[in-house]
Amino acid sequence: EVKWFNLKILGTTFLKKTDVALGEGSVTQYIIFENKHLCSLIFYKWNTIKQSRSHSHAFSAIAILLKGWYHEEVTFGEHKVPNLVNTPLWPRYLPKNYVHSVGYARPNTVTMVLAGPWDKEWFEVFPDGTKKWYTWGRELIKTEKEK
Repeated sequence: EVKWFNLKILGTTFLKKTDVALGEGSVTQYIIFENKHLCSLIFYKWNTIKQSRSHSHAFSAIAILLKGWYHEEVTFGEHKVPNLVNTPLWPRYLPKNYVHSVGYARPNTVTMVLAGPWDKEWFEVFPDGTKKWYTWGRELIKTEKEK
């Protein structure tokens, strides 16, 4: 069994486990290594019912579904498109600024993400149209109300 701890060496995090709730349910993030200037390898264990907000990605990534399936809603400008992610072991390219929210995930769904370098900012969009911009470390930069 892996012993999870937060080891940081020269700006790189190793073996960090974090639980995140963005609405109903949760996601457990297992960082194998993360250097936001270079790249990251992260596993996610999904037990999400419905995320309460959409979020952008500050990085381009290759995501691979290892086990299970989940629904997501992808945002393209003003349009939201439902998508079922259910093809195991098939790499998906997620471009920088990919905006989505995860709906129901089969319990214990697992994905692997190999991410590239991070931009300095990313955002979340809440159901009331509020958009919050963050920097690394999830520090709030600004809040604006979308039309």
